[in-house]
Amino acid sequence: MEINITAQPQATIVAVTGRLDALTSEEFERQCTEALGSAPAMVIDLKELQYISSAGLRAILKLVKLSQAQKRELLLCSLQPAVLEVFKLSGFAGFLRLVDDQAAALTLL
Repeated sequence: MEINITAQPQATIVAVTGRLDALTSEEFERQCTEALGSAPAMVIDLKELQYISSAGLRAILKLVKLSQAQKRELLLCSLQPAVLEVFKLSGFAGFLRLVDDQAAALTLL
């Protein structure tokens, strides 16, 4: 997994490449939690994410709860079909803010 974090005026963009699973979810959660601390909002770009496991879903759920506690927006964008299917089957698509791409996410903030 590779994580690229970019601070922009309205949000911090977190681009994730590879797999978000039991081996990588802890590092993902740590880096995102750290980045969220100074961001007005966060957009997690999953365009290059090929796979997400339950451990990855759990890390995203923790970020959702943290962002809500800090009253910050959290959006996910550019989900690949296989990853989107996992979000739908797990019920996460029902409560997460999922948008088509980064540009759309930034216009919602």
